[in-house]
Amino acid sequence: MIEDLEIKVKEILKEDETILNYYVAKNCKSSYFIIAKNENNFITFRISDHPTSAFYSNRTFNARKNLEELINDIRKYMDTTKWYTFKYQDYFSLKVILMMPSDRIQLYIDNTMGIFDNSLTGIVFYQSIKKRKNRWEFNSVSESFQKELRKLFAAGLISDYRQSEDEILVYINQAGKFIMDYVESKYIDRFKEDEKDIDFKYIIVPDD
Repeated sequence: MIEDLEIKVKEILKEDETILNYYVAKNCKSSYFIIAKNENNFITFRISDHPTSAFYSNRTFNARKNLEELINDIRKYMDTTKWYTFKYQDYFSLKVILMMPSDRIQLYIDNTMGIFDNSLTGIVFYQSIKKRKNRWEFNSVSESFQKELRKLFAAGLISDYRQSEDEILVYINQAGKFIMDYVESKYIDRFKEDEKDIDFKYIIVPDD
């Protein structure tokens, strides 16, 4: 069925909608769509036979359904849900994550006492900053960056990679890279102006 999904979804799209990206996870049990409408509106959804993180807010469709029923469910969802409006602040946040000197500064999700694994509180991000060999400093991120990171994670544009039980690294996934590249020409000039003021040790997201 996975082989037919992209073709079937393309058949139900309206004139102002297009598949920006479709990819299948390495385990071949989950597939992901990014649909664009006009210039700034996007929707992402997942088709799988197993659940995902409680902090992921996009729809997951049951891959065990027959194909016709699944496609009907997807079209209904696209017609009734609120589409994601990708703003400059989203672009800025993804861009700075991509530009972070990963050998010295990394983003993590706090899993103290299992708060992430057990969804005990809202998701909390922090930075790990290398001071010198084998010595790292851990800092909270700014309120504006925290808010953006939560939004991007819920939208499925950044993901987590577990290095150990409590070390959960954050990275931009394929969906985030595709959308960032898609709007690059619209936001790159403003970003170049803001870039000179970026402090990677304490990132503040600009206002509108």
